[in-house]
Amino acid sequence: MKGVVATVVLIAGLAAMPTAGQAGTELDFALVNKTGYPIEEVYLSPSGTSDWQENVISGDVLEDTQVGRIAFSVGGKDRKCLWDLRVVYSDRATAEWGRLDLCSSNRITLRYDQNSGKTQAEIK
Repeated sequence: MKGVVATVVLIAGLAAMPTAGQAGTELDFALVNKTGYPIEEVYLSPSGTSDWQENVISGDVLEDTQVGRIAFSVGGKDRKCLWDLRVVYSDRATAEWGRLDLCSSNRITLRYDQNSGKTQAEIK
């Protein structure tokens, strides 16, 4: 994907988390792992495309209860708000969500429900 730059910083809690407005880009968000499992890979892609880009937490692991600060910017004048998110757990299982509005969200919390076997994304 042309013009997308992403970085991640793992921190211990939300108290130290700057808001999206403070971070300087409108698409930055906190990714909160409350699944009970380590997340080894996180991918973003503009909604409507079938192409996952590079792992935005490359070299890091988002442990259970950790918060990752996903900071990224989109180059060019055609800013997109709707993005798809894919995570890969340490056991190589995956979960995906589509059409997440990152222009109006600054936190995504992932929760795994063992009874249903589904992971849900709570967007704020």
